[in-house]
Amino acid sequence: MNRAHLRFLPSLLLAALLALLLAGLAAAGGPGVGPAAAPPIPETNITFDSDVLSVAVQGDYAYVGIENIENGLVILDITNPLRPVTLGHVRTLGIEFIDFLDEQTLVVSDNTSIGVLDVTNPHDPVWISPMTDYDAPPSTIRAMKYFDGYLYVVGDCGFSIFDLRAPSSPQVVYTTDNPCDWVLYDVDVALNSHDGHTYAYMAGDTYTGAKYSLAFIDVTDPVTPAIVYSNTDILTAMTSLAVRENRLYLGSLSYDFAVRNITTPAHPVLMSVISLPDVANAMALGVDKVYTAGYDTLLTVDIQDQNRPQLVLEHGDVHPKFSIAFSAEKNCIFLPEGAYGLRILCEAQAQPHPPSLVWLPLFSRRAN
Repeated sequence: MNRAHLRFLPSLLLAALLALLLAGLAAAGGPGVGPAAAPPIPETNITFDSDVLSVAVQGDYAYVGIENIENGLVILDITNPLRPVTLGHVRTLGIEFIDFLDEQTLVVSDNTSIGVLDVTNPHDPVWISPMTDYDAPPSTIRAMKYFDGYLYVVGDCGFSIFDLRAPSSPQVVYTTDNPCDWVLYDVDVALNSHDGHTYAYMAGDTYTGAKYSLAFIDVTDPVTPAIVYSNTDILTAMTSLAVRENRLYLGSLSYDFAVRNITTPAHPVLMSVISLPDVANAMALGVDKVYTAGYDTLLTVDIQDQNRPQLVLEHGDVHPKFSIAFSAEKNCIFLPEGAYGLRILCEAQAQPHPPSLVWLPLFSRRAN
């Protein structure tokens, strides 16, 4: 038998194995011939001892509202957002709304009362103004926004404006005078760079007797706000909104997402509208994207071309709770999911095998 040709066998086997290895790496997203597969978006699902209701994020901290009087607000260190660490908590009723007066001060609310917290020491936050029911509209709070010394609170039966320039003693400076014919779901406040005025943008319902589903209010003087635009012809509720650089991003109960030019708030111009597969019950602005939380989906809309926004990602199997936050510093989305915990999704931290579940040992119960 002539065995001369067998001397080439090891080289042929090595070449075949190398080809198989390169093909496998290419399929897995590594080096190889052809396009690499996109890595998965890493996420962490954090469970607590009660439902997660809300979240707000600033710097290396996340502030999480929990449906538990023992631990109504939890503070997390998110230096590594995929490995959060519990720092402190506040004994209060479940916090549903959170906003920032500054880096060390929070304004918080359940759905009837408002309080101000000093979180300079995240391990031991201190009340500046304790939770107080001010007996002013709305009867049930659905959203709030702090801007330049004032807090704008909306919900069932209209809205109120609070002076928080002295955070230890909040003062109501304006309330709607015809309560319970106006249900508002969301509010944002911004300085208009065109005319130098400050405006509050409010989204609401359109049931029989409602005033408007959308209103723009000049609050340059918060004591005497003036409506400059309201729609009475749109027959669907506006569920969420956000404002940036004279652009209004708007979600509706009819599964629409719209962009409006509000350079002149009294005469807004519709730039674009697209259909979504779910209602935008809550909204957060990213760098060049808008994130919306629906009934059971998290949606990402690309707004680089505001005349042609595009739905680029639909994340199903989620359980949003009418709240969502985005951290540009971490490039992460924070999504409260009630009994399912807090979900954190981080695009910038892509890795092949992200952690899927983290249990945070919050606190042990101590006998008084």
